[in-house]
Amino acid sequence: MSYGWAGKILRVDLTKSKITRQALPVEWRTKFLGGSGVNDWILWNEVGPEVEPLSPENRLIFGVGPLAGTILPLGSRTHVTTRSPLTGIFGDTNAGGLWNCMLKYAGYDHIVIQGRAESPVYLLIDDDKAVIKDASKLWGHDVYETDSTLKKELGRNFGVAAIGQAGENMVRFANIMFDRYRAAAKTGAGCVMGAKNLKAVVVRGSKSIRVAKPKVLSHIAEELRNSLDPNISQGIAAFSRYGTTSLLTLYNALGCHSVRNYQDVIFDKMEDISADRLLEEYVVRNISCSVNCPLNCCHWWEIKDGPYAGEAGAKPEYIVINSMGIHLGVNNLEAILHFQNLVNRYGLDSTETGTGIGPANGAMATGYHNRE
Repeated sequence: MSYGWAGKILRVDLTKSKITRQALPVEWRTKFLGGSGVNDWILWNEVGPEVEPLSPENRLIFGVGPLAGTILPLGSRTHVTTRSPLTGIFGDTNAGGLWNCMLKYAGYDHIVIQGRAESPVYLLIDDDKAVIKDASKLWGHDVYETDSTLKKELGRNFGVAAIGQAGENMVRFANIMFDRYRAAAKTGAGCVMGAKNLKAVVVRGSKSIRVAKPKVLSHIAEELRNSLDPNISQGIAAFSRYGTTSLLTLYNALGCHSVRNYQDVIFDKMEDISADRLLEEYVVRNISCSVNCPLNCCHWWEIKDGPYAGEAGAKPEYIVINSMGIHLGVNNLEAILHFQNLVNRYGLDSTETGTGIGPANGAMATGYHNRE
């Protein structure tokens, strides 16, 4: 009996347009920890040192752990593992959201993708049904457009992992974006996905997850939720309220910022882009990765006035405000939020994008800029 695990690996060969299913070996479940550990083992055994990251022989591996989709909080992560086109070596990244739960509910712990499709395709998983579909009409569209189109055609309750134009054009720091706003970033997994002509992986599931001791798990989950209650823990309350944006003021006080491409370490316009200003003027509500997480540390924001009026989005993290604001000497919070939507749409890593712009911006900068 498989408890926690769905017990199956979905294997997709895009060159042959072939889909097969493999039982997840019991040895792997006990020997390796969660989705990341099994992903790593598959990559180690199937991708040799001679395999180039953008070759059809490279694997793109999606994996979720035994806690995903259960009542335990903080388990909603999808790991994506591949040979990184950015570094040429091991690449592992992860993202939150509801996509991982859907994969588990469809009956799979991992998806292993190899080969390269002749033309753009997307992978559709709907419980026991798994098919490779034509994505020609989606190619050239950004992440938000792709997500909207697929959900309009298939249903709002599908999880969508997609690349934007950055992945299509094999930018080496392209992301895979889950549920629009959750980025599997840093290692160029979106670049590998683009090299395989794979636009998206769309999944919906309705199965349940069996656990060995439901009452014990329920008790542990309740204790964990209580320990994460913002009304009890001051530290948890701060994280629930601010998310990672709480680091902005802390790092400024410690002198840890890279102001205008490392020309300074303290940003003296911090009040313009502070976490408190973000909450007071732009955040509409807090939301969570999954219904089982009590933190609700993700923020839904809206811009009501000015040149970006009508723009909205989710999850402005510390790293985005740092890379697109402090690092570039930009103290216009609305411009930073707009920039976040742009990198999300194109499927670009915000850190690499800001770092790439930084040298030119730093060389030209003579002061702070209230601009796009």
